[in-house]
Amino acid sequence: MKEIKIIDPVYIEEFDIHVNRYLTLAQIQQICDGTKKFDTYAERQQNIDMMVLYYATDIGQEGLDKYDHDILYCSGLIDAVKDKIENIWEINHSLEYTESTQRALAQIIKQLPSLMKPLKEVVEKHGNTIKK
Repeated sequence: MKEIKIIDPVYIEEFDIHVNRYLTLAQIQQICDGTKKFDTYAERQQNIDMMVLYYATDIGQEGLDKYDHDILYCSGLIDAVKDKIENIWEINHSLEYTESTQRALAQIIKQLPSLMKPLKEVVEKHGNTIKK
């Protein structure tokens, strides 16, 4: 087997930046965690866009702080960066999984035993006080 190495970042001359071809799973998780707290589409998309620029490019936080999202978006920078990232789709996949009903039910079921214990203790201590 040949040596396996990370693919070199792509250079976008128009914006003088380098873009990583892949986001790591940890980066995707951080983008998901930072995004799920927002309710509106605009807030969520803006958060995703800014975090993608932060993780996938060499712009840096100082460079990002110089511009607001609308300028970065309307300049075409955000789309140019996203077009270079092979696994950009995984961000939405991660959000769908995190916010799914199936996952929520699984988490509730996992916590049910610990929630039932105090109830069981109360019933054992006081008995069934419901009279017919």
